[in-house]
Amino acid sequence: MAIERVVEELATRIPGQEVDLEELDVPQIYPTSLSRHTVEIFEPSGRVIATTRTTIERPSEEILTDPVPLLWVPGYGGIKPAYRHAREGSAQPQEGAAGRIAVTWRPVRDMSLLDTLKPANIRHPELLPRRTLQSVINYVCNDTESEQVDLACHSMGGFIAALATVKDAEKIRNLVLVASAGLEDHSLLTLARRSVPFIKGEFLPHFHTLREENEARMALEALHYFLRNPARTFAEGIAVANCNIRNDIERARDLGVMIGGLLFAADELFIEENVREQAGHLFHILDTFDMDDVGHMGPQLHGLAVARAVVGITTRLNLAQQILPPLKIVS
Repeated sequence: MAIERVVEELATRIPGQEVDLEELDVPQIYPTSLSRHTVEIFEPSGRVIATTRTTIERPSEEILTDPVPLLWVPGYGGIKPAYRHAREGSAQPQEGAAGRIAVTWRPVRDMSLLDTLKPANIRHPELLPRRTLQSVINYVCNDTESEQVDLACHSMGGFIAALATVKDAEKIRNLVLVASAGLEDHSLLTLARRSVPFIKGEFLPHFHTLREENEARMALEALHYFLRNPARTFAEGIAVANCNIRNDIERARDLGVMIGGLLFAADELFIEENVREQAGHLFHILDTFDMDDVGHMGPQLHGLAVARAVVGITTRLNLAQQILPPLKIVS
């Protein structure tokens, strides 16, 4: 993303004109290293039920001032390439915020038919995503020698992360909900109605941009997500449409987790005004993104800027935890 901005800025200069790189209106690019890992997902008995692919991006030591990793928890249909820019932006220091060890992972679709048809997985399709996230958290903590992680959770990711946080609160330092599901009263019918303006006004107009930035990988990952296990995909969609995580967020706060939020003013799926009215009291920090025309796909379309906002929220949450006493939630 930063390289693209360098190219755009240089294109505005007169050909042959000497350019001082320090004057360019682009962020400094710091070196990072990428590593890709296969993570096994366990059920409570200890049996491996699936695997997922995880990417860990590490900044260089001189800019890594906050060693706690930041995990991006994807939304429904949230394939890993769609969160690449958010991960890259999290690993780069931005306007005084620290460069972070940043992580993305692939939602699991390769569950066996036998496990898919188990009554528990039929009744609770969110079990597999929650166990996947817990397994990724454990793996990342071991790999980075960290006792805790921060979670940046987009859309359905907020639903899954809230469940995982209540289960393993001691491993979660900050929970940042980015245009999260489950914070306002919505249902399958509600989201079905809202999805029409979302698809027309946001998804379709920007599909070409997403395709160009991610090339064939995005299409292949999307096909894998929706077609590898259609029954699971459908069940997860119904679960997230009907979810309500407000009690889970309250429980996470009671367990000592700091709660942050980032809303988008033009979000057609989860309405900013509704979230503030129904769940605003649950947050230690609740921000609205500073670009008024950005909707639900902010992390995909403005990954660098959204990452900067999220990292900034975690920095403020860390400060608040140090200087403020625990806040009592009043419903």
